[in-house]
Amino acid sequence: MKCTIRKVHLFRIYIILSLEFVSHFVLRISYFLFRVCLISGYTSLGICLLPLFWGI
Repeated sequence: MKCTIRKVHLFRIYIILSLEFVSHFVLRISYFLFRVCLISGYTSLGICLLPLFWGI
């Protein structure tokens, strides 16, 4: 009985740690992609948004 409780506890810790790692990894990737898009697509974004501002 103790062994199964311990396994469940370890499994729970593993799930929490893996979720934290995945969320951190996703945040890092999304931030990196945001930087890349910001640097590379800044002019194209401005060109795309310009008609929108003219419409307003």
